[in-house]
Order: sequence, then structure tokens, then C-alpha cells
Amino acid sequence: MKSLDALHAELSRLAPRFSIGALDSEGMGSRIRAAIQRCGVDAQRRSPLHPILVFWLTMALSLMRTLSIPNVLLSLLSSLRLRHGGLGLRPVSDGAIAHARRRLGAEVFRHVFEDLGESVRPEASFHGHRVFAFDGFSSTVADTPANETGFGRHAASRGTTAFPQFTTVLLQCVRTHEVRAARWVGHSGSERPEAWKMLRYLGEDDLVLLDRGFFGIHFFQALGGQGTAFLARSKSNIRPRRRIRRGPGDYDVLLETKWVPEHLRARTERGQGTARIPLRQIEYTLDGKTTVWLLTNLMDRSISARELIELYHERWEVEIGIDEIKTHLCGASKGTLQTTFRGRTPEMVLQELWATLTLYTLTRRLIARASRPRRIDPRRISFVDALVVIRGSAPDIERARAADRCARYVRLLEDIADCCMRRWRRPRRFPRVLKIKILDHRRKRPTDRGGHFQWDENLAMGAPG
Repeated sequence: MKSLDALHAELSRLAPRFSIGALDSEGMGSRIRAAIQRCGVDAQRRSPLHPILVFWLTMALSLMRTLSIPNVLLSLLSSLRLRHGGLGLRPVSDGAIAHARRRLGAEVFRHVFEDLGESVRPEASFHGHRVFAFDGFSSTVADTPANETGFGRHAASRGTTAFPQFTTVLLQCVRTHEVRAARWVGHSGSERPEAWKMLRYLGEDDLVLLDRGFFGIHFFQALGGQGTAFLARSKSNIRPRRRIRRGPGDYDVLLETKWVPEHLRARTERGQGTARIPLRQIEYTLDGKTTVWLLTNLMDRSISARELIELYHERWEVEIGIDEIKTHLCGASKGTLQTTFRGRTPEMVLQELWATLTLYTLTRRLIARASRPRRIDPRRISFVDALVVIRGSAPDIERARAADRCARYVRLLEDIADCCMRRWRRPRRFPRVLKIKILDHRRKRPTDRGGHFQWDENLAMGAPG
């Protein structure tokens, strides 16, 4: 048996060249090295767990969520152990993995994610526009004092929620589900201010879909000012200042407001607080009872109201993307998952967040690339089946020789394309409803913890009393 120093030396020699072959595309190697150098973590003390290996290990935590962190490392190193017999089964301790992740931090992952997001350039799919959408989702984290201080927790009817929470706001491509940009905010934060910070990722050829949570006249003005088109659902209490009919359910309206967002209130002192914006309003019903109002700055008469209505219903693709992230990348296949991310400090939670979003974008880009040769919609490829294919092919690509990896990668794309769903479940239209579960048991109290069960012979024998 080799000594621990020999195992460390062997791992130190192999780790800088490590990658997950199935995901090592789009120049990921150069992106990772640039981010590591930019954050200065490459100048730290020498360790057998090289920052590049730790980066791929953190990425694989979502790809192999059912495994413990040491077993994820064991799975990643299995291909190296076959090619290099000198690498042992457990070359490092569990504590060394935790220290290596802590040294790497979260900024490296954020830089890689943002660099990858800059390359998200989908094809124009709606009258020369690339379609994106804003939406947010809440995540639970481990119940630790550090996470509670960093993120906070919601109040409940009987105290507070069981776990600290935070909200992630995504700018996501509708047709490919790739994530263009993301921001996070604590449990008490709002989604719209974070969306303001991501407007710079949108351009003149882009169109963004917005639900009622992002409604705001100043927000609409900011989008229009940079040449970005939008299609938003209006709140029911909005009354336009002027309304001119241009067709059935189609109107030209003028919206006005004197309310100013907090970050724009400095302009109010100069008399620029009132905002007016001419828009186009679409009015329709789904079930003959509920009326829906849409607002857009697409005033071109060649774009019909029906086209805009059908386009807005594609906003649900973002909800499907969030489900893929939370359920299939951050979920457990067995038992009950208590938290979305398992980091015990805000730094480790954010490290998992950026790594998960990077993994999701890479996976969705593989799916989009696999769909092109067969000319099928990438949304018809099952995300769950594609994940299974990627998990199974990762060791196979790593074991292959350098000359054979290109052929293995092409085979991977063909296998992903074979995951096309024959029974596509779109379009689906269901009302959003809530299910309230009422518990008959009393709330758990601190005095109930650590109690001992007391045996009662009368109850055990079925005696009365």
C-alpha cells in the first residue's frame, strides 16, 4: 500500500489536467483557468486537490446529487484510476475536500457562469427577435446561524420557517432554456430590482417576456430606452390614460404614473418623476371568464394580436426550466430533500448556486446542439433522459484516448438526440391553484426534543384508560 504522501503526489500530478469530458466544451478549460487566476486562488499553498479538480467536483455535486461529496470525488477519479494505477481509492480525506472547496470560494464560479452566459446567443425566433424571459425562484438552505444571518428566513403563522431562504432571479432563453444571467437576493428582497441590474444583458434584437411581478412603467421605459422589446402581463387594476381601438381586443394605450422607484427618486427633485409611455394592449380570455391583459412596445401592425398571445404563453418555459434546476439537479431521487442547497455557510451556498447554473447551461447547450442535425425543437428532448446519458458517458469519454474522444463526443450528441419525446406535452393550459394541507397534530416544541419513550402496559395491552 502506498503512503499518503505518495497518493498526494500522484493526485497533484494528475489534477491540473482533469475535466468532465462530456461537459468540457465551449472553452470551459480556458474559462476556468482564467477565473482561477483572476480570483488569485492559484497562488495558494500547494495541495493535492488542485483548484481545477475542485471546480469540476463542485459542478458534479448537482450532476450526481444522490451521492455524498466524497463518493462524487471517487466517481470522478474512477477514470484516472483505470489509466494510472498509482492513484488510490481514497487519496484525500473528507475534511481535505471541504477545506479545498472553502479555499476556492464562490467568486470563481460566478466569473465562469457570467463568462459562459455572455455566449448565450439563441437564434431569432419571433419576427427577428431572440426571446428571453425573467423569473425567480426561492431556495432553502441548511439551518445554520451563518445561513440565517446571510439570507434570513420568512415569518410564519407560528414563528418562522424551518429553513433560511433566498431568491434567485434568472434571465433565461425561452427556446433553449439556457441561462443568460442570474442574481440572488435575500428572503425579504424583491425580484424587480435584481432584474434592473440584468438589463445590460439585453439588446436591440431581444424580446423579453414578463409576468405581473415585473410590471412597472419605469421598468418598461428602461427596456424601451435601450431598444429591447417586451411583452408583459398587466395587472387588473391598471387603467390607461388613453385607449384607442385598433382591432378586436387590440388597443393603443398611454400609461402614466407619478410613483418613482427608490433608485430613481433623485430625478424627482428635478421634475422628472412623472413617467408616460405609449404601449399596445392586448385583451383576451382563456376560459370565457378570466380576462388577461398584455402590454407590449411592439407597435408593428404586421404582428397580429394572436401571435403575441401565443408568444406570451411560452413564458411557461421558464417555469419548466426552474423545475429542471430544482427538481432534477438539486433534488434527491429517494427520500425527502429538505434543502435545495446543502452548504452550511453563504459562501458555500453561492458556490453551489453558480456551479449548478453553469452545469444547467452546459447541459441545455448540449441538448440544443444535439437537436440541430435532426432539426427538432430542443424542448422536445427530455432533460431527465439527457442527464442520464451525460452521467453515463462522462467516465467513458474520460477513459478514451485523445484520438477517440471526438468520436465519443459525437456519439454522446446522437444519444441525447435519441431522448426526443414522442409524446410532446405541449400546449398545456391549466389554472394555477393552491392545495392547503391542514395538520391535526400540535406544533413541535423545544421540550419535545430528546425525550424518552415511556412504556405504558395498560395502553400496550389495550386496556382502557
